[in-house]
Amino acid sequence: MAVDRQREGQVREKKTLYHMFLGETADNWRKYQEAKKAAKKDVAIAIATRYGDANERLEKLNPRPRPEDHRGGN
Repeated sequence: MAVDRQREGQVREKKTLYHMFLGETADNWRKYQEAKKAAKKDVAIAIATRYGDANERLEKLNPRPRPEDHRGGN
């Protein structure tokens, strides 16, 4: 999947920059923080996409009842 490869690339870049960050320069720290934020966002998108697809498939198998079907009736 393209999303998985992109996510893996972002995470790999973050790890590389973390090792550079250990040199403790301000520029390395900034680059690491930016890569960390980008990787975190990509992982969140990948997870949301995966769960969204799974939820759609489950919804087709077992649809939720409509709200009007559960009215408290007189």
